[in-house]
Amino acid sequence: MKYFSGYIVDMNINENINFSQPSEEDIERFFRDNSNIITKKGGVVEANTEQRRICLMFSNGDFLVSPEQYTSPSVRFLKEVCIRKGYKVNRTYGVSLKLIRLLYENSERDLRNRGEKSSLPMERVVSNLLTECSFMHVSDLHIKVYEHEADIEIRRNGDLRLLRQINAEDAHSILSTLYNAADEADATYRIHAYQSARIVASTSRINIPDSVQTIRLQFNPLGQGGRYMIARFLYTEKGNRNTVDPVSLGFHPVQCRQLALLRSFPLGVNIVSGPTGSGKSTTLKVMLELLYKEKEKK
Repeated sequence: MKYFSGYIVDMNINENINFSQPSEEDIERFFRDNSNIITKKGGVVEANTEQRRICLMFSNGDFLVSPEQYTSPSVRFLKEVCIRKGYKVNRTYGVSLKLIRLLYENSERDLRNRGEKSSLPMERVVSNLLTECSFMHVSDLHIKVYEHEADIEIRRNGDLRLLRQINAEDAHSILSTLYNAADEADATYRIHAYQSARIVASTSRINIPDSVQTIRLQFNPLGQGGRYMIARFLYTEKGNRNTVDPVSLGFHPVQCRQLALLRSFPLGVNIVSGPTGSGKSTTLKVMLELLYKEKEKK
């Protein structure tokens, strides 16, 4: 089984098929190159609705397909059409239906927006970046802008790593676009000031995936006109959770009893501290849910 941000791709459904399992770098490349999808609407090998749900093809020969649908007649037919038009399948990746859908959505949105004056190019770049981050379920996005270049880094499973490098001018444009899209922010973006902002996905003019609820932004100035931004992703929860259990967060039963005692005090201050990505917000959320349930019983 291969896991991508909570989505499972069963690579054993067709044991006789030599599927490749995409790495994180492959997924990043898919999002960067989504303009080269030839089976999108308006593509050189335009697929029908059912085919676009289960597979897609890049111009370089990368073929992405849901493993359980690989033997589908519509998939075989689409591959034959690609070959007849001069696009040979070089590598077949077994991926989730969600990844296929997101890649098509990004690619086709870019195609639509080319004729829409109201949609600025940088807003599309920012939307694609946020979509890429949300699919990998990153907790933080870091953009460090130096004099000439900028580093885009992501924190995933507690580890911070470089996603890619871009030029400083484009990075400054990304930061100002993010700030101007925020619902809660100062009136103007000031490059040499400390600023905070908050983007609410449901009201933002930037296209943000449904899996993201809000994005908290912190902007800090760096030397020589540089800028450092940290974006914290807060995701929506799927389904209703009937039980709230601190043990599931890694707390020992003794610690759970101590937390219950703290919740029973009518006055006082509880301080939750820890490094970035350690689970402070999740812990507070669970404690508040438990407090609410306990008060309901009284």
